[in-house]
Amino acid sequence: MPDAPCVFSTDFVQMKGRGTRKFTFSYIQKEGGVKESIKAAKTKYKLFDFFAVCEYFEEKFNYDEVLKLPPPVNIKHRAAAKVTAMMSRPSLSPTH
Repeated sequence: MPDAPCVFSTDFVQMKGRGTRKFTFSYIQKEGGVKESIKAAKTKYKLFDFFAVCEYFEEKFNYDEVLKLPPPVNIKHRAAAKVTAMMSRPSLSPTH
């Protein structure tokens, strides 16, 4: 069980969806030497919300908000910057 609140709407929707998924439980009950096969469909579930996440994502979260994406990064430029940064370290510099 997580010890922190769910902060992503996708995680919340997935967790809630797992509880609402249909399922048929089946088990064998032994009583007095008689075995009985029992099947029962899930009719309800409990969601323990210690951090008021349901209230936030059901009532306050803006699902229509358009998120601004960071600008694309040139991978070649990023790799060259890493090499330059590594070479500037005293332990990796060819002059030491």
